[in-house]
Amino acid sequence: MEENMEEGQTQKGCFECCIKCLGGIPYASLIATILLYAGVALFCGCGHEALSGTVNILQTYFEMARTAGDTLDVFTMIDIFKYVIYGIAAAFFVYGILLMVEGFFTTGAIKDLYGDFKITTCGRCVSAWTRRLAAAAWAPPEATQQGVSPARCPSHPCNTSLTPRNERSRGGSRSCIPLRSAEAAAQRFIMLTYLFMLAWLGVTAFTSLPVYMYFNLWTICRNTTLVEGANLCLDLRQFGIVTIGEEKKICTVSENFLRMCESTELNMTFHLFIVALAGAGAAVIAMVHYLMVLSANWAYVKDACRMQKYEDIKSKEEQELHDIHSTRSKERLNAYT
Repeated sequence: MEENMEEGQTQKGCFECCIKCLGGIPYASLIATILLYAGVALFCGCGHEALSGTVNILQTYFEMARTAGDTLDVFTMIDIFKYVIYGIAAAFFVYGILLMVEGFFTTGAIKDLYGDFKITTCGRCVSAWTRRLAAAAWAPPEATQQGVSPARCPSHPCNTSLTPRNERSRGGSRSCIPLRSAEAAAQRFIMLTYLFMLAWLGVTAFTSLPVYMYFNLWTICRNTTLVEGANLCLDLRQFGIVTIGEEKKICTVSENFLRMCESTELNMTFHLFIVALAGAGAAVIAMVHYLMVLSANWAYVKDACRMQKYEDIKSKEEQELHDIHSTRSKERLNAYT
């Protein structure tokens, strides 16, 4: 019986520990990061394949060829767009990691401040050095003036083994530098995320252009199969793909047009552009989600820092009153004796 009770208590302790650990995960930032990665993956993957399909359609059915030399033609523009896609994938992969680090840093700082859970010394040091690598340039001016690194502070367990509760019990004052660092990082991330959100809005608007073009082409193919004898033409000059002097026009009576409409390449490229547009929209939603999360973190950290200052001032006043009372009691005792 005693062994079963001890095992039950051990299991209960592990369960409570797991619940506390799960409580330290920034779920809002995690959801936004998953949405961002999904949107960027859809946009980059489907957009890259759609651009490759566009090149094949232009070369096969519109009989266009690459211009020799350094002339900026549609094929060169498509290659540039592919390199831009590579840069977007790499940049936002790193940015998502930074936002997750910021979410864990803010959540850990707040919950550890109020004693919801304790972070090990190794975990604190890893978090500190991660913050040093991720946002060393975003240190608040107060920390720089005091000569304290934003990744390490007097109350950090890498420098001392005292927890905030032990420091307060010994009459010490808990430093607000970690919270100020989190607040400054949140402000910078808010501005940067807002700019990225505007950029993704532009990308979404730009991605809608090929969707519109392929929708027109798909509509012409469908009308041709429905209406017999209709002679419809599609001129690439009206979309700005070629110059005015070049005539790259394909009509429904031509053999290339019929082969293009019957092939699965047109339908696949059209749907790839639609999925890429959906991915860009998901990235915009992720940026908006990040803005809400970062704004909430900034407000919460700012309020926690003010509350911490108030508690420090209050504890100092209580300590001073206690010292005054102790001094007066000793004086009365000495006068009595």
